[in-house]
Amino acid sequence: MQPETGTTLPSEAQAAPRKTRWPAAALAAAVLVLVLTLGAYFRFVGMDWDGDQHLHPDERFLTMAVTAIEPADAGSYFDTAASPFNPANRGFPNYVYGTLPLFLVRSVGELVQRTGYSDIHLVGRALAGLADLLVVLLVFFTALRLYRKVWLGVLAAGFSAGAVLQIQTSHYFTVDPFTNLFLTACAFLAVWILTGRQPEPKEAAAEEPAPVETGEANADHAESPATSAPVQSRLGAALRDTWIFVLFGLLAGMALSSKLSAAPVVLLLPAAALLRYERTAQDENQAAWGWALWLKLALAGLTALITFRVFQPYAFDGPGFFGLGVNEGWLAELRTVAAQLAGKMDFPPALQWVRRPVTFAWENMIRFGLGWPLGVLAWGSFVWMGWRIFKQRQMEHVLLWGWTAGYSLWQGLSFTRAMRYQLPVYPFLAILAAWGVFQLWQARPRRLSVRWTHLAAAALGLGVLAATWAWAFAFTRIYTRPVTRIAASEWIYENVPAAYTLEIEGDDGARKQLAGSRLGREVSPEQGLVLAYTLPRSGTALGLAFDHVVDPLGGGQVKTLRAQICADRDCQQMLSSGMLVDTFLAEGDPRGRAFTLPLMKAAALEKGQTIFLRLDVPEGGTALRLTGGWGLNCLIPLGVTTLPLPDFVEMVEGGQDYSMTFVAAADGLVRGATLAHALDWEGWPEEKTLRMSLLDLSSANGPVTTAEVRSTLAASRDARGDAVHFTFDPPLAIRAGQTFSMRLELAQGPGRIAVYGVRQIKEGDWDDGLPLALDGNSPFDYTQGLYRSELNLQLYWEDNSDKLNRMISMLDASDFIFSSSGRQWGSLVRIPERYPLTTAYFRALLGCPAERDIVWCYRVAQPGMFQSQLGFDLVYAAQSNPNLGPYQINTQFAEETFTVYDHPKVMVFQKRADYDPDAVRKLLSAVDLSAIKSVLPREVGQYKGDLILPPELLARQRAGGTWAELFNRESLLNRYPALGAVVWYLVVALLGWMMYPLTRAALGGLRDRGYPLARMVGLVTLAWVVWMAGSLGVAFSRASISLALGLLLVINLALFWGQRAAILQEIREQRKYVLMIEALALGAFLFFLLVRLGNPDLWHPGKGGEKPMDFSYFNAVLKSTIFPPYDPWFAGGYLNYYYYGYVIVGVLVKWLGIVPAVAYNLILPTLYSVLALGAFSLVWNLLRGQRWQTAGALAGAAGLQLLGNMGTVRMIWHGMMRLAAPGGTLDNSDLVQRIGWTVSGLFRLLNGQGLPYGPGDWYWIPSRVYPGEPITEFPMFTFLYADLHAHLIALPVTVLALAWGLGVIQGRWQWRRDGLPAAVTAGAALFVGGLTVGALWPTNTWDMPTYLVLAALAWVYTAVRYDGGSSARRWLLGLGGAGLLVALVVLFYQPYLRWNVQGYNAVDLWEGSRSPFWSYITHWALPLFILTFWLGWETREWMAQTPVSALQKLKKYEGWIYSLMAALFAAAALLTFVPKVQVAWLIILLGSWATVLLLRKDQPDEKRAALFMMGSGLMLTLMVEVFVLVGDIGRMNTVFKSYLQAWTLLNQAAAAALIWLMPAVMERWGVRLRSGFQTALGILVGAALLFPLLAGTDKIRDRMSREAPHTLDGMAYMDTSYYNDQDVEMELRQDADAIRWMQENIPGSPVIVEAHNPEYRWGTRMSIYTGLPGVVGWNWHQRQQRGVISDQWVTDRVDAVPRFYLTTERSETEEFLRKYDVRYIVVGQLEKAYYPGPGLVKFQQWDGDLWRKVFEVDDTAVYEVTLRP
Repeated sequence: MQPETGTTLPSEAQAAPRKTRWPAAALAAAVLVLVLTLGAYFRFVGMDWDGDQHLHPDERFLTMAVTAIEPADAGSYFDTAASPFNPANRGFPNYVYGTLPLFLVRSVGELVQRTGYSDIHLVGRALAGLADLLVVLLVFFTALRLYRKVWLGVLAAGFSAGAVLQIQTSHYFTVDPFTNLFLTACAFLAVWILTGRQPEPKEAAAEEPAPVETGEANADHAESPATSAPVQSRLGAALRDTWIFVLFGLLAGMALSSKLSAAPVVLLLPAAALLRYERTAQDENQAAWGWALWLKLALAGLTALITFRVFQPYAFDGPGFFGLGVNEGWLAELRTVAAQLAGKMDFPPALQWVRRPVTFAWENMIRFGLGWPLGVLAWGSFVWMGWRIFKQRQMEHVLLWGWTAGYSLWQGLSFTRAMRYQLPVYPFLAILAAWGVFQLWQARPRRLSVRWTHLAAAALGLGVLAATWAWAFAFTRIYTRPVTRIAASEWIYENVPAAYTLEIEGDDGARKQLAGSRLGREVSPEQGLVLAYTLPRSGTALGLAFDHVVDPLGGGQVKTLRAQICADRDCQQMLSSGMLVDTFLAEGDPRGRAFTLPLMKAAALEKGQTIFLRLDVPEGGTALRLTGGWGLNCLIPLGVTTLPLPDFVEMVEGGQDYSMTFVAAADGLVRGATLAHALDWEGWPEEKTLRMSLLDLSSANGPVTTAEVRSTLAASRDARGDAVHFTFDPPLAIRAGQTFSMRLELAQGPGRIAVYGVRQIKEGDWDDGLPLALDGNSPFDYTQGLYRSELNLQLYWEDNSDKLNRMISMLDASDFIFSSSGRQWGSLVRIPERYPLTTAYFRALLGCPAERDIVWCYRVAQPGMFQSQLGFDLVYAAQSNPNLGPYQINTQFAEETFTVYDHPKVMVFQKRADYDPDAVRKLLSAVDLSAIKSVLPREVGQYKGDLILPPELLARQRAGGTWAELFNRESLLNRYPALGAVVWYLVVALLGWMMYPLTRAALGGLRDRGYPLARMVGLVTLAWVVWMAGSLGVAFSRASISLALGLLLVINLALFWGQRAAILQEIREQRKYVLMIEALALGAFLFFLLVRLGNPDLWHPGKGGEKPMDFSYFNAVLKSTIFPPYDPWFAGGYLNYYYYGYVIVGVLVKWLGIVPAVAYNLILPTLYSVLALGAFSLVWNLLRGQRWQTAGALAGAAGLQLLGNMGTVRMIWHGMMRLAAPGGTLDNSDLVQRIGWTVSGLFRLLNGQGLPYGPGDWYWIPSRVYPGEPITEFPMFTFLYADLHAHLIALPVTVLALAWGLGVIQGRWQWRRDGLPAAVTAGAALFVGGLTVGALWPTNTWDMPTYLVLAALAWVYTAVRYDGGSSARRWLLGLGGAGLLVALVVLFYQPYLRWNVQGYNAVDLWEGSRSPFWSYITHWALPLFILTFWLGWETREWMAQTPVSALQKLKKYEGWIYSLMAALFAAAALLTFVPKVQVAWLIILLGSWATVLLLRKDQPDEKRAALFMMGSGLMLTLMVEVFVLVGDIGRMNTVFKSYLQAWTLLNQAAAAALIWLMPAVMERWGVRLRSGFQTALGILVGAALLFPLLAGTDKIRDRMSREAPHTLDGMAYMDTSYYNDQDVEMELRQDADAIRWMQENIPGSPVIVEAHNPEYRWGTRMSIYTGLPGVVGWNWHQRQQRGVISDQWVTDRVDAVPRFYLTTERSETEEFLRKYDVRYIVVGQLEKAYYPGPGLVKFQQWDGDLWRKVFEVDDTAVYEVTLRP
């Protein structure tokens, strides 16, 4: 095939077959037949794979429904309420599958007379296989039609024939294969339309069709469009293919009638038609074809609707065809199913999708659904085809590629990421794979001969085909052997004893015939029950628990069951008694429900004591029937437990024999029989004779054989007694089918003898029970089931104390555990925060090591591989792996639904003889059930929901991070901080210079090529490389940082070499600009370094802010060995916070080894410096070519991070008023009063009276211009306040993101530049863009959505405006690139997304107070002043340049314009008067104004960018008036996080606007207007400058200690500071000494404990300054950051710390130390102030025992714990 270029599509002439050489065609046909034959074999082999057991639940449901429905006549067919064809009327009201497959299968079943439950599912499977075989054929025809290559079609069909998921679904009677058939047929018709000939009138000359290719490519054939035919003729020609549209509608309706998720198929038709329409010549034909197109689409839509009405009739109300009202019941069920699939309901099967990565669907598709070879080839071809579409405009691929991409993304990114939901893309992936092979065949490499490419293509195609068929063959082996549940059932019948086992010896070996005891026992006034029971443990009896009690008469009268616990058989000494009074009705279970009988008094019982439990009905009552198990509820030291008692069964006693009949399964001799457990209930000590007789019932005097056993039949270690074996002499000869009976009698001795089989545990109701009913065996019959057991763990139920006690009791009572699939162990352990008990149970049951993932252990488990901690050994595992001879593939690693139906892993666990109930209770009771987080599946988050580090990662974190190894105080950089500052600055600068080639390649669209941004690019890129390595397990160390720097150096050297000429030229020509940038960087750094020297303190008692948290987290990141970092304020956990900013600023700190307390005060000036560079570059590039470009860029930097708001001016004004106002309060004052107070206050101020403000107010109050809790923060306040918070670190990243978007726009889609190929520069741009925007996610999540949208829009805008290709291509490039950017954002920061779980991610309407108008103006006055004047002047210039006549063009849009204006006015009015948003009218006015100017046709891109930034900033300020983050403190965070974004956007736009405005101000405005503008601007700028002047000096003065030195060491203040808490004056020098000792002497990162006090006080100081993990940090912040788990997890620790210091109990002390793995204890002034009393004595008392003192200074000591875990 010749490579296509432009937007040319293959025509019908090109696609239509004519004549081919018959040998080639015959060979292709023969191979196609072979493919279909092999495909048929794969699909029909082992069709009855489950042996009529109906093991697929969806298929079982469909089978029951299709069996229940009956054909309806024409009159009732559409009558939803009465039709017998409606499953809802036949007992299936929740049927929401498509009904078309149901009707098809039932109709065919009627035809072949196989409509029974045991037959119809096989009909369904056969039709499913046939449907998928037709899909294979359609794949051939689709590929042939689209690419005109027979062999490409054959290869595609071959791939599809071997696709394993298609093969698997062909073995199920479900709706999916039918849906896939109709979808594929629709796609074929869409391709037919896409490739159809351009419509021509009959008068036009016909083309000569071209032959179908069977070998080399043909030359393209020219088309001959008609040019001058009559309109009717043209329209008729355009309607010639209407039948294809109608047929498409029919098939689309059938697809929707099969499964509603087929709905996107309707997009294929308009997409194909529009693509075809776009290539229509721009002549009179186009109009005719356009009208015809809409008509045909309408016909197709109508056909689809009619078809859906016919084949999904019960989606409508009826009763007739035109009863088109939607069936509300059907709709409600759909909503329920949709909620289940979305994880919005507590639906057990949905738990399997929890915490699946975004790649999960594709991983399973490639590994299992397609197989590695075909999967890699198909998706590789998908990428290749995408490149062809985007770069070479090969639009013939769009339909195929777009469907694959769109549908796959839709299903793959949904909550339920099931493989079978991707089935509709499998046929197209087969075509893609074949296309890729043929593209390789046609490749013409420069250095290789064609022969080599042909050989490579042939080898690839045939190799992948062979591998695909081999995988298909291996997979289908599972259908050639018994399904694992059947194999396991056969093993159980052979190896797990029932109550009675007859041992038969036949010609083919030994066989067993099983029987169960008849279940249940009646008690009545005449006959009660007595059970002798020996206590296996001591305890206090509280009551009795019964599984089932029922009144067999069912009359509803109140009856009484009486119980007594006696010390002797005759109950002369009664220990306790109780009665149960109820009606005992069946209520859904014929055996009755469960009851608990409470004892009137608790009875103390001793281990080994024999008690007698008596049950009866008082005189005058009638009989009650007891069935199942019962137990004695006892209080033991470990809690309440239920001691299992023998089940109620029919018994053998004197004069009452027990008999049953058997039908022989085979010929043989019955040589013996075994009773699994035989027990004398009444516990008589005498020996008894038990006789068993076998009688041949085939004749009246048939042979009889007997056997006897003598035993006491007493209980042993097992309360049910021991096994009893009978040997028949002579044996009884039996024949297959012969009936014989067995009779058991008590021949001698007293007692009542009960016979029992084993008791097995079932894991829950959401899986099939084992064993299955095979060979006539009835395992679970209510009356005589072989393995009837009431032991059901119900593992999906919530973990709580009741479940714990039930689990323990059942484990005690059971003999076996049957696990019939991986449903439970594969899903429940994924949510340890909801199922901690169940998770512990599964780990202990198998004995999975702590360092191993539980699911992995179960996937690979085989008998003898692990050692159970619960006392149950894995004795059998049925695992049917696909295989090629001895080579097997363990498909348990696939998603659950791939294995759970046709080859689940079945496991049988058997209780060991050394089972220890106390050990089991202790192990399971150790699970903390107090902090369970019960959440819906969708709410769980992405990864470890308990937010605790797995043991192996925790061990690495604890072992690493020794402070003294990381930070050497004696190094030159730490001994001489000035030298450290110089080296630090130079390293950051060198990093930027090193990263400039990459920066230049990525941001080359900017006029300055991004040089000022290189430092930030370097910091972000270096951090990401190191962090990603750390997330993958590479140690975060100086070595890894050095390797990362080396890697980046190599990459940048390569990029430099490619751009060397351009870079060298730039150095020569732009030297002044480079020097200016370096001067700006140094000046900003030194300026803020001086500010930090003025006040370097890392805490303040009044306004300390959140530096403690920031510094603690910063230290933890530096000390962490891997990522995620450990949480220093929640020992054992990891940081569930946006911590990545600390990585960005911390990597160089760790590499240089600068002490963190010093580095903190170097990081702030660095961020201030790179922010200035970013703002300068952004505005400088916006002002491309402007006269005052540099001045504007400086104004942009100053406006962003130097200037404040008008809050300082308002503060001065309010201060003057307060000087004069009575009591200094301004509340309830009017304007006249305020004017008077202002004048009076001014005079008092001039007379020397100071304003009523204290230290810290000058930098604090201006950041709170709104009443209440909102923070109106801006960058200068952020930097002065100096919390190293997420939003501060993110500021330069956000500016870099804006600059990236501007660079894309200014590049104007010219990617080939400066010697680099377009692929390199475009790739570099996407890499840096994804890295930068993505960095905001883990740095300050609030910023990410805003800047991601802005970046994506910049990409789309540039592609659409500047690409130069067709409209479709431009939009595909734009949207595809934006999608790729989003994908890179997600991909690059996947490790963070895997671990981080957002606790606050919902938005609600804000209902509190809104922002006052003048407060809003106080904050935004300066940028809004500039922007308003600029908008006005831009509008004036636009109007001046637009002739009045041009406005006539808007006449036709007049209605729309007025409607839009009315809507905006209504929105402004609504917001202003309903929620009382005072600023709504201003924001909407300015935003609308900016939007109008943005749409100006000749508006430069730079001004468009500024206008969009302005509008975005304004909308952010409006958003906070309407919405609030759920969980916020009022709207505090919502306002200040959004306002920082708005500040960046509005001030940068205002700086550029000012320079655009200045030429007009200086040259064209009148004197009066110019003077007024300049004066107002000067006043506003001066007012904004008051903040850095007054706030800066205030911040420098506002220190904790006047004696604290001016240094870069943020800890130095502690040496001269004192702090009072709890009326105790504390000398912080002692804490400083202890901190330094801990830094220098504690290895690794062990847990410490110190006093806990309220937030913002002098607390958790050791973990703050050392980074060592403490038991718990700030209460509120930990609960906020760990919002996905229960608050109790945090508050328990908060409560535990005081108890530890206050307790005098050694056991409580040891429990605390072990629970939190504490290694060091701090006992200082703070601990003594908060926890005075005798509890402190223990530290001296147990010194040398539980701990040893390792440090002491004055009142402060540190103890090292010597108690081992």
